[in-house]
Amino acid sequence: MATCRPVVALIAGLSTPALATPPPIMSPAPSDRSPASAAMVGRLPAGAAPGTVVVHGLSGQSETLTGRDIAKLPHQHVTLDHMGATTDFSGPLLSDLLRDVGAPMGVRLHGAGVNDVVFVTAADRYRVVLSLAEVDPSFHKGAKVILADQADGKPLPLKEGPYRLVIDGDLKPARAAYSVVAIELKQLP
Repeated sequence: MATCRPVVALIAGLSTPALATPPPIMSPAPSDRSPASAAMVGRLPAGAAPGTVVVHGLSGQSETLTGRDIAKLPHQHVTLDHMGATTDFSGPLLSDLLRDVGAPMGVRLHGAGVNDVVFVTAADRYRVVLSLAEVDPSFHKGAKVILADQADGKPLPLKEGPYRLVIDGDLKPARAAYSVVAIELKQLP
């Protein structure tokens, strides 16, 4: 039976001075980033300014919303319980933002449109995918999907804001995209 000695000696003899200092976990934040996402990796969508959210519709319509625009929209409240803490989030319904770029909602959402999907993208490129029907309040009694800009009546904490996706009824925060920069509606083939 062969011994492992040559392999062990080979491994022990390897020297990797380049790995003596571990690489940084995150790259430096680019200058085109909002302050809320400055500590995260990623870039704003093309044409977006810091602190804005770009909403894209099916037919190429798009709208860039500023903090002032979002603050003017009707806000809904969603209360989430996580790890013993209860937080009251408020912000506009995602369905209202999508309706403004031509998304079919309410009685207009039927047939193939039920298969349309919504991509919510965070500054760090984390993406959450929802069906358009899941976002439309007429499909789910009492369930709300909001783009929160406040938590407990205050602006979102720096690590989450300025906008965060909040989905009423989710038992885990896995779909809570922080520092949302883009919302896009797409048709499935």
